[in-house]
Amino acid sequence: MEMNLKELFKDTIRGGLDVEFERYIEAIKNVESRNDVSDPVISVIVIAWKFHPNTIKSFEKLKKQRHDVPFELIFVNNGANDEELQMLVPFVDKYISLNYNVGICVGRNIGAQYAKAPILLFLDDDGIPDEDFVISHLLCHRRFDVLIVRGNSIPLTEHPSNERPSKYYIGNEFFPAIPYLEGNVSIKKDVFFEVGGWNEEITYGGEGKELSMRIFKLYPQSFKQMYSPMSLIYHDNEMDEERLAQKTILMAESDHKLSMKYHDWKTYDEKWEEFYNKPGALVELDEWKADFENQKLFNNIRHKVWERNKFAVQKYMSNKVFWYDEERILDIYKKSETRNICIFGTGVVGEKVFRSLKRYNIPVACFVDNNRSLWDSEKQGVPVINPKKLTKDNFIFIASGWRLDIAQQLETMGFIEKEDYIAII
Repeated sequence: MEMNLKELFKDTIRGGLDVEFERYIEAIKNVESRNDVSDPVISVIVIAWKFHPNTIKSFEKLKKQRHDVPFELIFVNNGANDEELQMLVPFVDKYISLNYNVGICVGRNIGAQYAKAPILLFLDDDGIPDEDFVISHLLCHRRFDVLIVRGNSIPLTEHPSNERPSKYYIGNEFFPAIPYLEGNVSIKKDVFFEVGGWNEEITYGGEGKELSMRIFKLYPQSFKQMYSPMSLIYHDNEMDEERLAQKTILMAESDHKLSMKYHDWKTYDEKWEEFYNKPGALVELDEWKADFENQKLFNNIRHKVWERNKFAVQKYMSNKVFWYDEERILDIYKKSETRNICIFGTGVVGEKVFRSLKRYNIPVACFVDNNRSLWDSEKQGVPVINPKKLTKDNFIFIASGWRLDIAQQLETMGFIEKEDYIAII
């Protein structure tokens, strides 16, 4: 059933975002309501500008979860030819077609306007959800006093590009965290509208962190935003090197613009570091403590998700250590304490690792970087050196999104993984 756009959109705007009405109407080609889910508890929103084969697999996974949770699936065609995406239509409850590509943030906001449920769940079109994906998000909102839940992601394939992200899989505990994984995040709808939705000025990069900052300004409690290891998608990083380079440039530009807008943009992450891997930092709702049925369901789903994915996680983490894993890092240091500790990478990850090692009273002898303009300078009072100056007297923590490339570089220099270096994420 095709809807009367202006009448329906006026209704949604009353409780939704403060948007430029005519601009949204101009973008929308048509809205088709295919299935009226009377009382959904979650609205799953997917946006795509072209067909991706993973989307069919994703929708098939979601279809099997409808008997567990009454949810609605909203799909936003972000400017593609409708025929190209026609095979997705039978799976969705609302199909929104746009006249042109409005960008991911605007597209997600438009999808949210048509959501009926009190919780919005944004899912990447190329991410394949775990079979308990929807209910896992719902149970987090039922158990914890939270406003927004970011899920987890593990690689779909063994493509080398999957070694680059450091914020997708961040452990197997529940704890307060910034919603960096925008394509696997659920949020209370009233709060989403209250803070203004996704920032439509952002083209690509930083939108999850920026949304987090606006939520924190109104609700300044870290436990209101959390990470859920059992809310899992399977997702590959960009494999095409040219497109990856373009995305890297866009992310850098976005990061710069946001650092100009927010005085604490660069330091905001540091506020959250103390909560990593600390489930006790979250607050349970009073009603949950007597809800034994859902407690059992929660524990059962958490166990099932882990059992399904533990081998993939263990393989992914076999050559890595988390920056917050004090026990493992101290163990590595004790085995290498006669050697000088170096951090390979001077960017955001390198700075985080430096702070972490400082908390553990581990002295850092030097930073290492392939950027020759940094050589012989200092960072945090520590010298930055040319990689060629590394010797077997050094133990190296790789702290960079380019950790696979750096590992290969170190191997050609005669260094051995785990014996001489390890990646830290």
